[in-house]
Amino acid sequence: MAYLTDAEATELQNTKLSRNTPFIIQGASSSQFSIARHYGGCKYRGRLYIYIPTTDELIRDDVLKWATSSRKPKKIKEVQGGLL
Repeated sequence: MAYLTDAEATELQNTKLSRNTPFIIQGASSSQFSIARHYGGCKYRGRLYIYIPTTDELIRDDVLKWATSSRKPKKIKEVQGGLL
């Protein structure tokens, strides 16, 4: 199980987010990043990663923000009683 769906992972490739560091680090608890479990995250190459315990992944903060905003339902704008 992964935090991002396959569709989100594909869509993420088309964003302008930096590729200098990985978007996700999987298997955090069985790697050198295992300390992140106790602190809720860590920094790697100057970027903040948030620990997701249900999937045992570290997700870069900007990727997590992108995923959260893309999962919000889209609002429909009303203009003078009509829909855009």
